Amino acid sequence: MPRGALFGDEYEPEYEPEPPRRAGKPRPKSTNGAKAFMDHWASLLSQGALTAGEARNLRPQLIEMITHGSDEADDFLTKHNRFQQEAEIWSTLEDADIELLADTLLKLGYRSSIAAGVVRAGAQGYMNIRAIMLIVPRLFQTGQWFPQHGGFTW
Repeated sequence: MPRGALFGDEYEPEYEPEPPRRAGKPRPKSTNGAKAFMDHWASLLSQGALTAGEARNLRPQLIEMITHGSDEADDFLTKHNRFQQEAEIWSTLEDADIELLADTLLKLGYRSSIAAGVVRAGAQGYMNIRAIMLIVPRLFQTGQWFPQHGGFTW
């Protein structure tokens, strides 16, 4: 049935549909933060599984990320448990254990493009993750500080 028969001759669509993209055509940059984040993940996943050279380059970054991440995880657990007991869970990993974890992640990245995307994102976003791990506990401490010291005033 023609469009005019259903909607009348004045019908105009609210938007113009985009033509289908070709596989090799790059996507335009988005100003929408959530869409940009998803596009970034899609690009990491679309790169496929890890190559041997890529894994060699990512290994030191993964080891550093796991090392610092385990210490930060225990710091977070220590600061934010009800009884303020010191947590020694993740920081007890030895160097051999950390290397085993990194190598396991890399092996998963050889077999799966999803695992490879996670490994790439972790290695590339390590500094961002570290910054978040420094900021989040302090945000909690800030939120706890005001009630403990009489509340907030201007």
